[in-house]
Amino acid sequence: MAASFDPPDPLQPMTVGNVVNTGFKLYTSNFKPYLKVAAIATLWALLPWLVLLPLIAFFATVQDYYSTLGLLIPAWLVLLILCSTRYLAGAAAIARLAFGELTQQPETPQQAQRFTHSRKWGFLILTIIVGLIFLGVTLAMYILAAIFIVAIFAIMGGVDFLRNPASAALVNPTLIVTSGLIVLMVIVVFTLIMAWFSVRFSVADLSLAIEPGIGASQSIGRSWELTRKGVWRIFLILMVTGIITIPVQVLVQIVMGLVQEATTLLFPPSSTNFVVFTTALSVVLALLSGIFLLPLWQSMKAVIYYDLRTRREGLDLELRDWGDRTPPTDA
Repeated sequence: MAASFDPPDPLQPMTVGNVVNTGFKLYTSNFKPYLKVAAIATLWALLPWLVLLPLIAFFATVQDYYSTLGLLIPAWLVLLILCSTRYLAGAAAIARLAFGELTQQPETPQQAQRFTHSRKWGFLILTIIVGLIFLGVTLAMYILAAIFIVAIFAIMGGVDFLRNPASAALVNPTLIVTSGLIVLMVIVVFTLIMAWFSVRFSVADLSLAIEPGIGASQSIGRSWELTRKGVWRIFLILMVTGIITIPVQVLVQIVMGLVQEATTLLFPPSSTNFVVFTTALSVVLALLSGIFLLPLWQSMKAVIYYDLRTRREGLDLELRDWGDRTPPTDA
């Protein structure tokens, strides 16, 4: 049974500390039900890769029947897409459960999963759209950064330096240091811009998981609207959450190191058995840490979403037809 959870006061917008504290309390108070949903979602995500491994082993061993790849590859891609929608819907169900606790309209995991499962294709479309946006932004940033660096390098005498490094260095001895600082500045600016975009889309899946009558593209617009005035505050919340997860990641690395040391007693480090065993262990530990951390991130995002709507709309959130209305699955 879940521990008791006291929702925050809807009349007072929360500080960064309150958001993090509330998200962590949600996570610990509902640890078992959230963990179960996360485990099922993660197993769905793992399934295509479990199917792929024996297929690779078969074709690597038999080295025949390559004509069947024309059927197997499309079938595997369909399986990957179906399982991805299941994972996304499961992750969204955790956020929906957390939001229900915050608004004192709790649901069972089955109810939340039924709702988010009805929108599974919407979550996939949303993920693809956001992914394409990030791809476009990344490419644009790389092109602009390259143009900027080359232009600055040329202005500072970089062409002469490349032609004759010795003489150019005498004319402008600070060229290398300055160029390095410029590259560092470009990296910092690039990181901040990507962080800004990440925050603007950080609650897109929450809108789709919670609000009725909304599709994937509307959810992206909703996230863009809600996060407009609190980008760096949300970034700070997510950064603190990342810091909270560091002990789990450190523990995984320690366990991995200890097991690798123990494995060297059984197999030589250069042997195939050692590589296979340690790789499999890395995957298992990564999956376990993912199962434990997914509910924390989704709980935190639910609190952020709750707080954003409180600040922008008040907590008359009008959770219209909160429970069982089946939404459109379109973008």
